[in-house]
Amino acid sequence: QNEIKIPISLATYVKHLPQEEKGRVTMEVLRYIVFEQAEEIGEDMWIAHREPSEFFDEMIIMVYKDGHAPAHVLEELNRADLPEEVIREQAMEKVKREKEAARLQEKERKLEEFKMKQALQRSIMSTGGGDTSQLNKNKRDRRTIAEIQDDFKRAKHN
Repeated sequence: QNEIKIPISLATYVKHLPQEEKGRVTMEVLRYIVFEQAEEIGEDMWIAHREPSEFFDEMIIMVYKDGHAPAHVLEELNRADLPEEVIREQAMEKVKREKEAARLQEKERKLEEFKMKQALQRSIMSTGGGDTSQLNKNKRDRRTIAEIQDDFKRAKHN
């Protein structure tokens, strides 16, 4: 077995304690105890990691044998070992990359917009002129013959 799951519920550990001692037992104390025991028993060859939990008075701690911990656990463990200066620098680099990506995205959007305008201008020029007032001048008359004849008769009488 390469891993063990240790569920911890604060209520189960404090239910038999006197009322004045219940306040001293916290989730952080229980977490510390499990982490220290994992280090001591595993002779620093085991990795303890707190998993996300739904409730604030419960937690799950996974203990992995060395070499069997998932990548996200190792990454989180290594991140905790970095000095604050390096963490800040990494955060600044991330912000810088995001700004650069946003700038490139905006540049691409403007280029697309420019290309669309050029294509529109080319299509206007190819349809008979650069004046937009000339668009849709060559529409087909959809009236029936009788309607057209009636319109001619009305025009003659006016």
